[in-house]
Amino acid sequence: MKNRLVYILIPFLVLWATDSVNAVNLPRSAQTAVYETQKLMEEGAYLEAEKHLKVYLSKHPDGNYVPVLFTLANIYFLQGNAAKAEPLYRRTLKKDPEFSPAWQNLGSVLFDLKKYVKAGEAFEEAFKKCEKDDGTKSNILLYHAAIAYLISGNPALARPHLEYLTSGDVGEVKQEWLEALFKTYLDLKKDTLAMQLIVKLIHQDSENPKWWNYLAHLNMEKENYEEAAEALTIRSYLKESTRDETLLLADLYRMIGAPHKAATAYKNAIGMDGDCRQKNCSGYYKKLAYSYIASHEPELALQALDNAIEIAADSSLYQLKGQVLMAEEQWQGACLAFDRAVELDSGNGRSHLLAGYCALQIHSYGKAREHLKEAISYTKQTKQARQLLNHIDTLMMAQTNRS
Repeated sequence: MKNRLVYILIPFLVLWATDSVNAVNLPRSAQTAVYETQKLMEEGAYLEAEKHLKVYLSKHPDGNYVPVLFTLANIYFLQGNAAKAEPLYRRTLKKDPEFSPAWQNLGSVLFDLKKYVKAGEAFEEAFKKCEKDDGTKSNILLYHAAIAYLISGNPALARPHLEYLTSGDVGEVKQEWLEALFKTYLDLKKDTLAMQLIVKLIHQDSENPKWWNYLAHLNMEKENYEEAAEALTIRSYLKESTRDETLLLADLYRMIGAPHKAATAYKNAIGMDGDCRQKNCSGYYKKLAYSYIASHEPELALQALDNAIEIAADSSLYQLKGQVLMAEEQWQGACLAFDRAVELDSGNGRSHLLAGYCALQIHSYGKAREHLKEAISYTKQTKQARQLLNHIDTLMMAQTNRS
């Protein structure tokens, strides 16, 4: 499926935790050091903040308190040095495994280091250990854990968290949670669940073209082409379609037996290409011709084929043109088209057979024989070619007898 959802988690930090038990029980010297360091950080003076805290630690070798380690780790991460921040967050947690902000920041650091599974585990721990003032959990942490697992290629680990978040048991369900769960179902090839969820998303936000696009592709994967065409049509009303999207819709219309709609879509796609000749889009004209043939509009089909031939002539285009002219009993034109098809691909037995048949219709027996004798050498055409040659012999014998 094209255009699948991609999620990027932006690492976020808890910078201060001065209201924690660890901070309250700090010696005055450590409290002062942390306070002054945080002031420098608020001003963006991270190098000075780092230096200030290191001076404190050099004077107090036993000053590795949780807020001190936590603040120094934050300084490193804010300077873009996640590798230095990680061990400091781990030292912080070794001293206080219940310190949720450190778990949260460790998750962000690990995410930045592309250690996505470990990041997910850290966010899970942060979720388990955090508690808001009202006694509820910070659901964003569980969401970030799920995203980390998704990016790591482990959708099965993300699934229970996202299903919990979207269950309605944790309050308002956010759109991004539903989107992430949808991606999870796609990655796990749970197409039925994905379909149910996308319908839910459409009910919530029916004017979002993205959801209709995904619904169309899910239906295509299930070979529900009529439903896919309907979804893509609605999507085209909500957002201007690209050439490829328009071509896809046209192909779907052809598949479900709506050739007139297909022709309209192919014409629109061709119009999006500007100078179609420079982009070699003869294939679009060929599909357009097939649509006109199916909708019983031979003149328009011939126009489309002539446009295609003008851009990039090949044997198949002339053969198709010949067949359209045959159906209209325009034998002279059909004969010329098949002659040209043979010139471009002399090894096509069907072109020889049809060229011979058309030549027969205009009483050009010599030309008909020439093509039919070539057609005999091709297994699929041998029987018909012989029958036509015998018919020519009969006609010519009758003419001789009459004279």
